[in-house]
Formats: sequence, C-alpha cells, structure tokens
Amino acid sequence: QMIDDSGKHLLTLINDLLDLAKIDAGVMDVTLEFMEPAELIQACLVMINAQARKKGLAIDTVIAPELTSVKADRKRCIQIVLNLLTNAVKYTPKGGRVEIHATCPPGVAVKIEVRDSGVGINPDDLESVFSEFHQADRVRDQALGGTGIGLASCKKIVSHHGGEIWCESEPGAGSTFYFSIPRTHGPSEEAAP
Repeated sequence: QMIDDSGKHLLTLINDLLDLAKIDAGVMDVTLEFMEPAELIQACLVMINAQARKKGLAIDTVIAPELTSVKADRKRCIQIVLNLLTNAVKYTPKGGRVEIHATCPPGVAVKIEVRDSGVGINPDDLESVFSEFHQADRVRDQALGGTGIGLASCKKIVSHHGGEIWCESEPGAGSTFYFSIPRTHGPSEEAAP
C-alpha cells in the first residue's frame, strides 16, 4: 500500500510539473467540451473518498439546482477540484469537515468552493499560496506530502480558462478555496492545440 501510495504521489508530482512547464511554454493542451459540474464533482469525490474515510472526515456537497452544463476542459477541471479536495482532506484533522459547493452567480458558468475545518492559513501567506513551490509551513507541509506546486498549477489552469481562483482563511478555523469559470472564457476551440 505504501509503495502504491508513493507511486501515485510521485506521478501526481510529475504531472503537476509537466503542466506548469506546458503552461509556461504556452503549449498546454485544452479540450473544451460541455460537462456537468455535478458529475465532475462526484468523480472527484470517488477518488478522494478513501482518504477522507481514513481520517473520519465528513464531506458535504451542495449543488445549485439551476446549475447547467459548462464548457471547459473536463480533465483540467477534475485536476483543479481534486487538488483542492486533496488539500482540504490533507490539512483537516481527524473528525473534521469538508464541504464542496457549486453555484452559478451572474456572468459565471460555474463557481466551485471547497471549505475545510482544517489548520487554516496565516494572513501573511494568503498572497503566496498560489506561487510555485510555496509552502506556508515547510516541515508540516512536507510531512503531509505537500510539494508547493498543486495550487500554482490550479491557478494557471483557471487563468487559462479566463477564470479566477482565490482563498479565504483563518488560522485554526479552516480555509475556503474558490474558483470560477466564466461564461465566455479564454481559450477557444480554434486556439486549442
């Protein structure tokens, strides 16, 4: 199990680094298609469920009933949601809570937020959490398997879609990460390689 977990962690790390390099080089593959945010979230929950169960975390999901199909890169959106959920589970103590909400505010195709009751982030670190290789607490983050590239990768993918990603947090009271994909977004089918 340890070998399997370590292999998966290494593969994730390599893929994140490759994505950062592709985005920086302007050659990131983007495949826009209509997708259902509820199905996307469900797929991510299936992947994160075992980790959450192991820590006894409750995961609540709220999907706005008026939410419709969104045109975006499904694979990349799964990568974003999975990264945010993985971090929420990683930084939430045993018996805590994680919530994921999907809504569609005016002018936005979808806004997804991932809340946790975890350790939180110091106000001084909020500006830097999306920077490459940033770790708020290097010893703790490395012990939990953090690399400092997941959120940087998420930010670049969201920006590539013309969206926004941000965080609100309070030390000891948890964090909420948000990202949105606009109705008219950055890359077009013609521009995608």
